[in-house]
Amino acid sequence: MRYSQVIGSMIVLLAVASGNGCRTGSPFRSPAERAPVLFKAAPDLGALVNAINANTAEVRQVSCDIQIRMDGVPPLSGTLIVEKPRRMRLKAGVIGISEMGIDVGSNDEEFWVWNKSAFGGQAPAIYFAKHNEFAESSLRQSIPFEPQWIIDALGLLSLEQNGSIQGPFVRSDGRYVLRTVTQTRNGSVTKDLVVDSKTGLVQQQAIYDESMRLIAYSNAVEHQYFPEFHASLPRQIELVVNGPDGRPNSLTVNLAGHEINKLYGDPDRQWSMPKPSDAQWVDLAKTTAATIQAP
Repeated sequence: MRYSQVIGSMIVLLAVASGNGCRTGSPFRSPAERAPVLFKAAPDLGALVNAINANTAEVRQVSCDIQIRMDGVPPLSGTLIVEKPRRMRLKAGVIGISEMGIDVGSNDEEFWVWNKSAFGGQAPAIYFAKHNEFAESSLRQSIPFEPQWIIDALGLLSLEQNGSIQGPFVRSDGRYVLRTVTQTRNGSVTKDLVVDSKTGLVQQQAIYDESMRLIAYSNAVEHQYFPEFHASLPRQIELVVNGPDGRPNSLTVNLAGHEINKLYGDPDRQWSMPKPSDAQWVDLAKTTAATIQAP
């Protein structure tokens, strides 16, 4: 199994959660209402954390239409649904035909990426793992994936003011940086949140390994304000994941038609991992980095 096969699948799941990818405007969006200005003077750490948490405090669920663009892959379109704290389902395909694309999801126990056809030059396969097992696996060091990043990238962040957050640091462009450091089995992981100095919106998230090598970052742009929920959600997410060889893998996701707190259907069916019989099954928690070969 090649690294490009794994990361080509995981980058979809990581992005819709979590770059200087191909910046492409979406033809199916109308002008967005802008977020209100919260800060006219420099905020302290508590004020920034409160603003981030309050932004989507009233949002439990999100559904929207999506368009995905990735180098070397035909544009994909489909739907995305999210339910806090960690449930997500993305279905997309070429010209909207799901049988010619992907089914990506996360529930309370596990996550998966199902390539239904020869998507991106890969054979049909379903990559999956239990959250707790993948967190302790050796592969996580090569594929720095956290399902929670998907929800975080949509702006559904919840930060704790327990002394583990450093900052705010002021960037040269005037935006603020908040930093968290998490200890894992494979070493520390540093995450920087870049926050707009006026609106308090998280516009970028960058993830570094123990040696402070940048392994992934995302940009959330073109936020739309929903006054009835006092919330702003991005309408474009860009992601770059750097492979072990340093080469970037980029992806752009456009989102439109946001619906908030309006999910319908059978929850058991929405959040259950599919069981395809004609696909190769790959348990990422039991796959070692040594088995992944660079292209």
